[in-house]
Amino acid sequence: MFKLLLMLTALSLYLSLPKMLEDTMSQPPLRDSGPGLDKAEQFLETGFTIDATPIVKNGGTVPVSDIVVKVSGPQGSVHPVITPNDDGTFKVNYTLKDIGPHAISVAVKGQEIANNSFP
Repeated sequence: MFKLLLMLTALSLYLSLPKMLEDTMSQPPLRDSGPGLDKAEQFLETGFTIDATPIVKNGGTVPVSDIVVKVSGPQGSVHPVITPNDDGTFKVNYTLKDIGPHAISVAVKGQEIANNSFP
């Protein structure tokens, strides 16, 4: 009986795989945009927006804990503040403490959506 149940479960997953792949492939890409991805000035707060609405529109959720933003510069990392906008988008703000090139990486649910650097 257990083998039959296991085989039926495996068959069900196998048959639903094309639909799951289609849903994943047809989902619009996640995006980020805003001035804080291209440039920033020392000691002045700047920011950008992460758009995770494709996940929300497909019935998913994106808690802040599923978003990883790393801002690093010559003197080390900068701590960004991530704020949900309650519509599937998130505001990211940060303030640079040092002068020089910085790199920003953004990932949502483990999927990298940005990898930017600016002088």
